[in-house]
Amino acid sequence: MVYLMTFELNQELLHVDKLKEDTGYSKIIDFKTGLKILLSSFMKKS
Repeated sequence: MVYLMTFELNQELLHVDKLKEDTGYSKIIDFKTGLKILLSSFMKKS
């Protein structure tokens, strides 16, 4: 269960990284913004 959670988290982080690359905002989007994206995506799932 914990492993699955970690895997999902990694997938989300990868998605955030991809988002950064696609939008070219890699320098602007920082860790906090990444966390906000993670939180909002988890809220949508539940």
